[in-house]
Amino acid sequence: MTGRARITTSQMLGKLARVAAERSACLRHQHGAVVAVDGMVVSTGYNGPPRGFPHCAACARDRHEPGTRERLESCHAVHAEANALLQAGPRARGGDMYVTGVPCRNCARLIVQAGVRRVYVVGGFELGENAWDAAKVFAAVSVGFCCLDLKTGSVTYWRE
Repeated sequence: MTGRARITTSQMLGKLARVAAERSACLRHQHGAVVAVDGMVVSTGYNGPPRGFPHCAACARDRHEPGTRERLESCHAVHAEANALLQAGPRARGGDMYVTGVPCRNCARLIVQAGVRRVYVVGGFELGENAWDAAKVFAAVSVGFCCLDLKTGSVTYWRE
């Protein structure tokens, strides 16, 4: 085939994570995740309420002061990474995960426990507390943690 450049497999998987995010019912953030092994999709996930729960009419977090534990714990959403790992089951082992946001500390631990070997954050790192927490968890067990630029296909690894 000539005349048209193809996107890389990583770019395709990163774009699929963005599409998965569009399924999110969360009023505040829409996140998506894809688990792939050898470039093949094993599962997808997006953030939202657990099966059978009603979708939020208003964000429960808004009833609490910003920065408080109650604010975080009032949300009953399951994160995109957790949903993708639950769908993948043992097939996640040795795979890669493509996410639309930096995983929280809890999701980072789930990713490690599932045996994922590399995490691609689509679009860039937000250098906040989540990035540092995830980086520490991943570095402790040699899980690759990198940023995927969807336009160029370039990958930049996290450096402290």
